[in-house]
Amino acid sequence: MRFIAILLVVLFHSYVYFYPKPYPNNYTEVEGAQWISYFMAQGWFGVQVFFIISGFIITLPFAAHWIHRSRKPNIKNYLTRRFIRIEIPYFIALLLGFLILPHISSHSYQDLLPRLGASSLYAHSLIYSGELNPLLPPAWTLEIEIQFYLLAPLLALLFRISHPTLRRGTLLTLAVLSGFLPRLYTNTTMGWLDYTLAAHLPYFLLGMLMTELHLSMESPNKIGFDFIAIPLWLTLPLLLHTPSISFLIPTLLAVTMWMSMHGRALRHFLSRPWIAALGGMCYSIYLFHGAILELVKKHIVDQLIESKIEHSLHNLAPLILTASLVFLSAPLLYLCFEKPFMPKPRQK
Repeated sequence: MRFIAILLVVLFHSYVYFYPKPYPNNYTEVEGAQWISYFMAQGWFGVQVFFIISGFIITLPFAAHWIHRSRKPNIKNYLTRRFIRIEIPYFIALLLGFLILPHISSHSYQDLLPRLGASSLYAHSLIYSGELNPLLPPAWTLEIEIQFYLLAPLLALLFRISHPTLRRGTLLTLAVLSGFLPRLYTNTTMGWLDYTLAAHLPYFLLGMLMTELHLSMESPNKIGFDFIAIPLWLTLPLLLHTPSISFLIPTLLAVTMWMSMHGRALRHFLSRPWIAALGGMCYSIYLFHGAILELVKKHIVDQLIESKIEHSLHNLAPLILTASLVFLSAPLLYLCFEKPFMPKPRQK
């Protein structure tokens, strides 16, 4: 699942480099070969896939404690592991951006220093009203993740509900209802909520629901799920810009992910070693893929292939080449910036 998420994100940002003009959000305006670029332009929802995965993974030990009476997670250890695992590579990426950006752009150290401080506190989006961080543009999602990490032990108390059906119903109800929250503050002075966990809470809650299902029922493994999940993956990009059903998008995405994890063919495909390996390196790729895209396009692709800024198949080959080089660089990024800060396995 993490491989799918990072693939969607990298394709989306590759698309931005090769097709910088706004693309029609309404799929009824798409014709012919434009469908390829349209689907890549919707790859931004890979971020929401990551949110659901976080809801699943982060609350798993808490849910296991309340559902199966396993050892209670130590909050101090939990926060320490999250800090080492996430904060150190993140700050390295910020610092590299701070040191390099003034030499390749119009930004100065004086301009970037306040942004470095805001980013270090995971508050850049709030302080700068949602403006992307020039030091690390994808960092806004990490600010949302950190808010969830801090609140996860509290949200995990929902797993204390003893009856499985009531527990699942509560999680699903809260996820659907929280999907209406952005509509309540639209056109108000509370637009800053867009940059907080509140605006993205349905995805994390649905990840928690997947945790509940994983722990309290036998995991199915049915070929029929494949025939539902694959059409859903293809349909989701068409529904993302349909306002009347926007509150259902998180649920549809979670259903798609769940069936992908338990469909016989998709589960087999997603279990391939190279997919699992790249998925495991997704944090390194996420932190540094923007810089690699910039360097590869400017110094390699543009020297070899002339790209045309239009919605055609002409840019597809250089786009795929650029995205492929991002993934080929993943092992080196992982070994340098992520693996040294991963928690060591406990000795038996």
